Amino acid sequence: MLVFFVLSTLACSGGEVKDLVSDPPPTAKQQASQTELSSPATKKNDKSKLYSGVFANDPLLSPLELIQRDPKSFPFLRNEIFARHGRAFKTPKYAEHFAQQAWYRINPNYSDSLLTANDQANIKLIRSFEGTNGAEKALNGGEYFHAQSNGESLRLVFFDPQQLQIIKGDDMYFNETEEYRWHAMGERWIVTWQHADSWSPKNKNASLWELDHNQNAVIAKYSIRAKM
Repeated sequence: MLVFFVLSTLACSGGEVKDLVSDPPPTAKQQASQTELSSPATKKNDKSKLYSGVFANDPLLSPLELIQRDPKSFPFLRNEIFARHGRAFKTPKYAEHFAQQAWYRINPNYSDSLLTANDQANIKLIRSFEGTNGAEKALNGGEYFHAQSNGESLRLVFFDPQQLQIIKGDDMYFNETEEYRWHAMGERWIVTWQHADSWSPKNKNASLWELDHNQNAVIAKYSIRAKM
């Protein structure tokens, strides 16, 4: 009767009957969600959006590092240097590729002044490995000379698009000659190897050569060692 009297009084006075039952406690799933938003793990996940690719620590790439990579990746590797600073790309294949990277953010204030000295050197090096004119230039040059640090001279003689001979010393009779296969990379680089039809960093006696087509000379020679 008392309860009926109170309710009747509130109804007559236009008062609102309030729900005296409190909200239910959060479920375990809701608690976990709230914890995730404020936990150190979430902050750690935010860091995963920062650039952590090849150039994260501003390295200076070497020719031997590039020779271990698929040549088809070179244009994307080169443009990754720009992408990590937030450059926007007009070429669809690059715009689509980098849009899929969690770390990529377009910087509306991007300019090439953001590139480091190592960035610029890496761009130049990667570009030198791109292109297809090197094979024709090497064949047209015919012979390239190289003076090694130990005083011994070498001569690279290009006979056809697949094979060359490396002559040691000043042997005019080709007595100290070895047959090699070769493949051009970019404008001035070639790789040589033995005993295999196609190129691999694991091929026997594999070397990387940098050529000067104007002087018919070898600028540098690198022995290739595959990464294990």
